[in-house]
Amino acid sequence: GVSASRLFLGGFSQGGCVAVRASLSFPDASLGGCIAASTFLGDTARLPIADANRKLPVLCCHGDADQIVPTSEGLRLSTALRERGIGVEWRTYRGMGHASSAEEAADVRRFLRRRMLVAGGEGALQAKTARELKALLQELGVDTSACYEKSDFLE
Repeated sequence: GVSASRLFLGGFSQGGCVAVRASLSFPDASLGGCIAASTFLGDTARLPIADANRKLPVLCCHGDADQIVPTSEGLRLSTALRERGIGVEWRTYRGMGHASSAEEAADVRRFLRRRMLVAGGEGALQAKTARELKALLQELGVDTSACYEKSDFLE
């Protein structure tokens, strides 16, 4: 089977609300994370959080020009989760309405990649070559200009 730490729930608009609530209330194991795109939370008073997912990482993405689900609802979701101790990454996209964008897709990819690295543990990183680690750091937005490889000096 697949480890629960490698399972992610995600959704857009109402589907994002369902994904957040389902992942937080999942009692059987700690999930890898949740992606909530252009979404809302609804009733914050009734938000069950299972012990297994009290530390669930959540990526919240929202366009600042969304006329279907206002950005304020996405911020309310992020705030409510943070107040309950949930680790939330908030991303907003200039000029994006109730849609998705290449920038949002890149943020989702980075979030998933980081979380999968955490799930893989130290062994997964040790198995990578220096070139693979440098490429991974660059993909995650880390400045690697001071990281050198043998090929940087020799041809």
